[in-house]
Amino acid sequence: MGSLFVKQAGALCWVDEEIVLVSQDEGESWELPAATPSEGEQKTTVVEAQAWQKAGVLGHAEEHRLGEYLYSHGGKMYKVEVFELKAKKCRDQWPGEERYKRGFFSLEEAISRVDEFGLRDIFKKLKRRA
Repeated sequence: MGSLFVKQAGALCWVDEEIVLVSQDEGESWELPAATPSEGEQKTTVVEAQAWQKAGVLGHAEEHRLGEYLYSHGGKMYKVEVFELKAKKCRDQWPGEERYKRGFFSLEEAISRVDEFGLRDIFKKLKRRA
């Protein structure tokens, strides 16, 4: 029996002290760069690829996940495992720049920008840790 959720890995990208979020609708809604891993693919590899493809951020993803959150889209439920990625470089041009808008937000502002309660909880946990 299959999972009730489509499993994804998401990149919580840090550029200096700001979180990078992406939007496909000109900033109406913001999210982490995320994707579904292929069979046998490492989640951290997916996270690093998505950070580059969708946000232009190059870096190394931490092995330990920060948490997970749920969201629905197109009649499906998704479960996103979140991995922290500190930027080594942030490029002005990247593969998905025509499709994705990116924004740089303080942790406090990122909490108010995302719609998913579980993602807000991860951000709030980071805020308490700081």
